Amino acid sequence: MVRSSNPEGAELQNARIEDLTVADHLAQAIARFNRAGGAEGAVGPVGAVIGATLGGSTQETIRSMPNALFLVPGVGAQGATVEDTRALFGDAIERAIISASRGVLSHGPNVSDLKTAIATLVDETKRLTQQ
Repeated sequence: MVRSSNPEGAELQNARIEDLTVADHLAQAIARFNRAGGAEGAVGPVGAVIGATLGGSTQETIRSMPNALFLVPGVGAQGATVEDTRALFGDAIERAIISASRGVLSHGPNVSDLKTAIATLVDETKRLTQQ
C-alpha cells in the first residue's frame, strides 16, 4: 500500500522518513527490490497500490517505480473514472490493474446488470490502453 485512495491513509503515507514521505520511501524500496531480482526493464514481483482518486500529486511516486505493477482502487464508487486513471498513470497505464469492485457491485444483485457494468468497464479500459 503506497498511496491509498482512502483519505484516512494520507496522514501515514505523507509522514516523513528523513527527506522522503513514507509513500515515496516504500516506492523506492519496491523499485530497488524489483531491480535486484530481475532483468533490466522487466516488471518485478512486487507491486504497489496507488489510488485513482489522488490526482497528479502521485505522478512522481508512479514514475519512481518503472518496474512495478499497480493495483488501482478508486474507480467507480470512490469517484475516479477510467480516464482519470489514464491521466494519472500516463505511460505506466499498461502496468495498472484497475479495481472497481464497489462500482460494479452497486449494479447488482441482478446478474444481467452486473454483467453489463463489467462489460462497460472492460470496454472503457480497452479504449484507455489503445490511446
